[in-house]
Amino acid sequence: MSDVKAKVKEFLASVNKVAVATCINNVPSCRIMEVQKAGEDLTLWFVTHKSSPK
Repeated sequence: MSDVKAKVKEFLASVNKVAVATCINNVPSCRIMEVQKAGEDLTLWFVTHKSSPK
């Protein structure tokens, strides 16, 4: 199992940006987030840069 966790962590290290679709009051928007780090338990830490209406 630790091998799988190591491979997932390795993959997550190669990902630097994530787009998350959100909807507030029926207004959809797209938020661009940067992956800051992946924790030992594969918890992801994000930094939000901007959001743009879609």
